[in-house]
Amino acid sequence: MSKLIVEKFSDAQEDINNAKDKGLPELEEEAKKQKIEMEFRAHQARVAQELAIAERIATSDLVEITEYYEGSGKGNIGAKGDEAGISIGASGEGRKVTRRVIKFYGSREVALSNKNEAPDLSDNEVSQQLL
Repeated sequence: MSKLIVEKFSDAQEDINNAKDKGLPELEEEAKKQKIEMEFRAHQARVAQELAIAERIATSDLVEITEYYEGSGKGNIGAKGDEAGISIGASGEGRKVTRRVIKFYGSREVALSNKNEAPDLSDNEVSQQLL
C-alpha cells in the first residue's frame, strides 16, 4: 500500500513539474485536476472503509457502535451607512462534534457463494448484531 502511495505521489509531482514548465495556466489546470482526483480517491477510501466495517459486522459475534455526528455553522455579513460614516461587519459561528467508536467481539464463519456477495441476514439477526 505504501509503495502505491509513493508511486502516485511521484506521478503527481512529475505532472506538476511538467505543467510548471508550460506556464501558469497549465499549472493551475494540473492543480485543479489533482484536487478533483484526490477528492475522488478520498471518497473511494471512505466507501472501502464502510464496506470493510459492514463485512466485519457480518462476521462478528457482537458489535458495539457509538456514533455522534453534528455539523453546523452560520455566518453574517452586513454593511450600514449613515451620516456618521459607513460600517461593515462580518461574523461566523461553527460547531463540529464527531465521534465514532466501533468495537467488534469474536468472529463467526459466514458462507458466501460469491466473495463479493453480502451475507443474507434476516432483520432480526442484523438488529441483534447492532445491539
